[in-house]
Amino acid sequence: MSNNLRHLLWVALCAHGMATAGSLPTAFERYGFTGGAQSQGHYGSAIAPIGDSAGVEGLAVGSPNSASGAIGAVERWLDTGSGWQRVPMATQPPMPPSGHHFGGALASFGTRLFATATSPPSAYVFEVQPGNQLATVLNQSLQPQAQGTAGQRDGVTVASFADYLAIGSLRNLDDSGTVELFRLQGGQWTTTGQILSEPGSAPPDAAFGHGLAITEDRLFVGTPYFSPVAGEVLSGAVYEYTRPSSGGNWTLSGFQLLSDTTLPVDQPAQLGYSLAAQGTVMVTGAPRLRLTNNGPEIGGALVYQFDPGTNRWLLETVLPNPDATPDADFGAAVAVAGDWILIGAPSSNGFDGRAYLFQRNDLGQWQPTLRLSSSAVGGHMFGQSVAFARDGSFVVGAPNFAGGDGAFYVFLSDELLQDGFE
Repeated sequence: MSNNLRHLLWVALCAHGMATAGSLPTAFERYGFTGGAQSQGHYGSAIAPIGDSAGVEGLAVGSPNSASGAIGAVERWLDTGSGWQRVPMATQPPMPPSGHHFGGALASFGTRLFATATSPPSAYVFEVQPGNQLATVLNQSLQPQAQGTAGQRDGVTVASFADYLAIGSLRNLDDSGTVELFRLQGGQWTTTGQILSEPGSAPPDAAFGHGLAITEDRLFVGTPYFSPVAGEVLSGAVYEYTRPSSGGNWTLSGFQLLSDTTLPVDQPAQLGYSLAAQGTVMVTGAPRLRLTNNGPEIGGALVYQFDPGTNRWLLETVLPNPDATPDADFGAAVAVAGDWILIGAPSSNGFDGRAYLFQRNDLGQWQPTLRLSSSAVGGHMFGQSVAFARDGSFVVGAPNFAGGDGAFYVFLSDELLQDGFE
C-alpha cells in the first residue's frame, strides 16, 4: 500500500464486532480514520466534540506534530448521521512558527473550540460557524504568562465553561506548573490576573495543571507528580477551586489526596494525571495506582460526587483496571457524559492500548460494561485520548498508529446497545 493511500480516509474498517474475554465483552470500532496527509503527526493526540449554532455536530482531532516543522494541525469531522466526513482544510493558526505543536490539547464549550500549542505556549479560541460544515474562525490567540524559571515540560492544557477559561502551563516554575484564569468580557478573553500554582511550596516537576476540568462553579487542577514529602513517591493530588460569585478570584476550597481514601498512600499513583467533570460528577485518572502496598501498578480512576449537604466533593468509588494489567497506564485519559465514563489504558497489551466503558446502574453503582479495542495492532497507544461525541458515540485516539501517524476510532453507542451489551 502506498503512503498516500495509507493516509486516506479509513472507512473500510467497518469491522465493528464483539468478542468476549473473561466476563467483560470486547467491542471493536465501527469506523477508524487516519490523519490524511498528517505523516508522523501523532493524529488523535487530542479529541473534542464540536458543534455549530444550527445543531450540526462533529469532532475536532489534534495532530500536534503534523505539517512541515511540526507546526501541528486540527482536523474537523462532520457527523452526517450515517457516518463521518472529513472537512476540507485543517484548522491552523495564522503563520505558526516551526515546532509550534498546535493541537496538543483541545476543549470545547457550546460553539467554541479551544486548541493549545507548546512553543511558544499558546491557546487559540475558534468559533464554529453555522451552515458551513463546521468551519472555524479564529477569534483570539492567548499567551499565558511565564512564571519563574522555565522548565523542560512542554505541555499546555485547557478547559472552559461558559465565560471562564483556564490555561495550564506545565513548564512554569521549573516544571511545577501554573494555571491562568481568563474571562470573556465584551466579546474578548482577558486575563483575570489570577495565576494558580501548587498551594504552599511549589516543588519542581509537580506538573500542576496536567489534568484540568471545569464546571459551572468549580475548577479542578491535577498535580500528578505531587509528593507529600519531598523526594518520596509521586502520589499526586487534585485541587478544587470555587468560582467567585461576582468578580474576584477563584478560591481554593478543597483537595483530594490518596490519604483521604483507604488506598495505600506510599505509592506513585499519579492522581490527577487526567480529569473530567460534568454536573455533580468528577473523575480523575491515576495511571500508576496500586490497590495494595506491594501490588502491581494496574492504574485506576477515582470518581467523586458533589454532596450539597456538606458542599464538598466526596469519593464515590475507585474504578480499577478491569483486566488488572500492570503498567497499562489505565487512567491516562478519562471522559464523562451522564451515566457513562470512558477510561483509556494506552500502554495495555504491548502498547496496542485499550479503553474501558463504565456505566452507572439503577443503584447508582459504576460498573465496567465494555472493553474497547481497535482491529489494528502494533503499539498504537489506543486510549491515549478519549471523548464522547455529542451523538453519544465513544471516540478513542491512537496517536502512535503506523509509527506515529496516528488515528482515531469511533464506536457507535446505538449499535452496542442493540447487540445487548448495555
